[in-house]
Amino acid sequence: MLPAVDDILPSPKTLAMASLASLLEETNSRDGDAKSEPLSPWSDPSVSGLRLSGGLSRALTFDVDGVDASYEVQVQYRHNEVGFDMGVSSGSNDGTNMMYVTGTYDEESGDIVAMIDGVRCTGTVVRAGHNWHVFVDGEDVRSAGTDGTGDTCGRHMYTLKDANVKDYFADSGGSGALSITTPMPGKVVKVSCEVGDVVDKGTALLILEAMKMEHVIRAPADGMVVERLPFAVGEQVDDGSVLVAFKGEEEE
Repeated sequence: MLPAVDDILPSPKTLAMASLASLLEETNSRDGDAKSEPLSPWSDPSVSGLRLSGGLSRALTFDVDGVDASYEVQVQYRHNEVGFDMGVSSGSNDGTNMMYVTGTYDEESGDIVAMIDGVRCTGTVVRAGHNWHVFVDGEDVRSAGTDGTGDTCGRHMYTLKDANVKDYFADSGGSGALSITTPMPGKVVKVSCEVGDVVDKGTALLILEAMKMEHVIRAPADGMVVERLPFAVGEQVDDGSVLVAFKGEEEE
C-alpha cells in the first residue's frame, strides 16, 4: 500500500530546490545569450542586460499536482554575492520559512546540488513545459503506509506547476515595475511591440543599433505587460535610458 499523494506534500526544502533550478536555468540561458554575441554591450560581465535601480526580487508560485494548494516562494537576489534569500509559504497559513540558498544545476541531467542554510541537499529536477518534477535524495516512498516502514519504492516525485512568475523592483512600493535599460548609447531601429502587449520570455521587443551592430532586446519573463516605450524608431538613446518598461498583469 502506497501513501496517497496528498499525504506527501512538498517541504520547504523541496520548493527551494525547484526554485533554485528555475532561477539557475534562467541565469544559464542569459549567460549563453551573452556568449553567443561577444560583441554585444550586454555580454560585458560588468553590466547586466537588465539594469535594476533597486534590489531585484521574484515571486514564484507553484501549484502542487493532485493537491488543492499553492505554494509561494519569495526570492531576493543578493547584490554582489552568490545565492538567494528565499521565503517559502503555503496557503495553509503555516508561516514563512526563510532560508539562504545557493547551488548548481545541470539542465541536461537534472542533477541539482543545493546548499540550504549551509546544509547540502541533492536530487534531480526535470522541467517539462511549465511543470517541474522534483526528486529529493533521501525522500523515498515506502510501502505499508506513511509511517516510513516497508520496502522503499524509490524516490518520491513531486510535480510542481510553475504559475505566475513575476519580476519586480524590491523598492518600487509594490508596483510590480520592471524596466530594461541600455548600458551604452545607441539608436532604435525597430520596435516590435506596442503598449499593452502581453509578451512571453524571449519575445523580441525592439532592436537597438550600438557599436555598429544591431542588438535584439527581448522580454525577460513570461506574462510581462508592456507599459511604456519611451523611444520611437530613429531616435537616439543615451547610456542608462529606459528602452521598455513593464507592469505586472495583476495591475490590468
